[in-house]
Amino acid sequence: MNPSQRTNTMSLSQEIELLDAQIAELVGERTRLLAKAAGSRKRKRVSVIDATQEKRLWAIWSKAFEKEGLDKANLRKLFLIINSLAYAQAEHKGGKSRGAFCMYPRKQPLQIDIQGPRDTLQTRMAIALAVNCSSSFTLRHFQTSDVNIELIKALNQAGASLAWDQTTFKSRPSRDFSMDGKVIFCGSSLFNFYLLMCQGLTKPGQIKFTGTSSTKLFDLRAVQKFLPQLGARLTIIDPHANGLPVRFETAGHLPDSVEVPWDVESSFIIALAVSAPLFPKGIALTLKNKDLAREVADAVAPILGQFDIPLHVDQNRIAISPKAPRCKTNQVTIPIDRSLGSYLLALPFFRGGKAQLRGQWIEQSDQHLSIASTFTEFGIDLHTTEQGVESSCEGRPAGVYVDVSKRQFLLPLVTAMCLGVTQNATIKCDPLTSELNHVEDFLGFLGVDHTITNDRIDIRPLSSRTTPPADAWESPSPLWTVAYVMASFVVPGICLANPGELTAIWPDFWITFNNLPRPQDVMRSKPTGSPKVSHEPKRKRIKITNN
Repeated sequence: MNPSQRTNTMSLSQEIELLDAQIAELVGERTRLLAKAAGSRKRKRVSVIDATQEKRLWAIWSKAFEKEGLDKANLRKLFLIINSLAYAQAEHKGGKSRGAFCMYPRKQPLQIDIQGPRDTLQTRMAIALAVNCSSSFTLRHFQTSDVNIELIKALNQAGASLAWDQTTFKSRPSRDFSMDGKVIFCGSSLFNFYLLMCQGLTKPGQIKFTGTSSTKLFDLRAVQKFLPQLGARLTIIDPHANGLPVRFETAGHLPDSVEVPWDVESSFIIALAVSAPLFPKGIALTLKNKDLAREVADAVAPILGQFDIPLHVDQNRIAISPKAPRCKTNQVTIPIDRSLGSYLLALPFFRGGKAQLRGQWIEQSDQHLSIASTFTEFGIDLHTTEQGVESSCEGRPAGVYVDVSKRQFLLPLVTAMCLGVTQNATIKCDPLTSELNHVEDFLGFLGVDHTITNDRIDIRPLSSRTTPPADAWESPSPLWTVAYVMASFVVPGICLANPGELTAIWPDFWITFNNLPRPQDVMRSKPTGSPKVSHEPKRKRIKITNN
């Protein structure tokens, strides 16, 4: 199709559709070529981004669209997003998908008894505090997710002495730990960047932070504007972007209290709060409301408490005193990640039997936030044990009505579980959530009869197809990947185009799935290997096979 195919009889909508088809084809071809060039640079162990090439390409864009009078800032964002499609393809562990992973879960009742996936946010906060310990520190049941390893490597670049194997993280005191004058590669995680930056606040210095191509799309403007109140300055190197790479300069003069602007995101506030004990005077944070103060306190208090660091909350104010973290072997318990663990605990809904996750399970006392109350709607009994948490299901309900408006992280899980009810299912959710687009894509791809209106999703499984789609689904996020896996218990043979995305945050998931109904038989026999210490970005190829 080309412009010559347009006719005088075409409507404006038809012309736009024709142009979009051409644009999509061109973007695909451009992505393929740019990914090929980026992949070549990656194999040479240099950045996938060629700054000179980007400048030449941007000059072409800028000149071509100048006569159209388009907003240059938005045009630059579009340019970066399209480039990131190719860079991400080159950076991901197999590059472009080499073939879909099709799922045929076994039909026997489950007998799961494994360690639960640990909370990566809590893990990374513990790692950041351990760097500042005056004695050795060991963390058991360590999870080798990409975000954890990227943080360890970034801290090692600054002189920390950190190591890990498949199940354990270890740190030793290091006199050489300093970020001043260093170039720190912080991977792909925004929270990791915030943790590293807040660690750098404690002393005068100049640091350059870089990351993967996706970090160029970070929006750091609110934090950039706030940092002078903490005696620091952040300079975004690319004048047309709002993310990494950046130069960070700090004077080491921190206030004892500060009011945090309303537009500074909670992940930065959490990173700031967990780093506050390292500040000469600690810090008192005044936040925009009590709810945010409670959210931040709930996130950091369990970890700070285990390092013997007190925290005080009064209305919308959080105060953290200055205190060196106390460290010893196996003192810290990282709880099970509620959002990831809930997927394994939900599996008896589809196959019967039991699922037990070993580790600390923290349930919310508020019924509106409780996972147990959601599971009750589906006939799942969830209860804690001496070892951790256990679930079982005696029978599926005929229909369900589930309210996840205050538990948006459960929306992918609940959407998948609704495929297993015998009649209709209704989900009440936040009408403003962007996840509704993913719900539409998920259900539409599977051919599930459904209706989405404002804050309500109606799902009719019985009138939906039971044969798998011919194509593989491209999951938008790790949680939607696990939701699609759960859908395979209802529609066996569905295929996933990007299974490796989940491995980045949950390395053991596919081992667990491929070895149901008793994954512990395989996982307990895994060798632990020798501790690893590396200053290089993680480069690991993942091969997934189906039993």
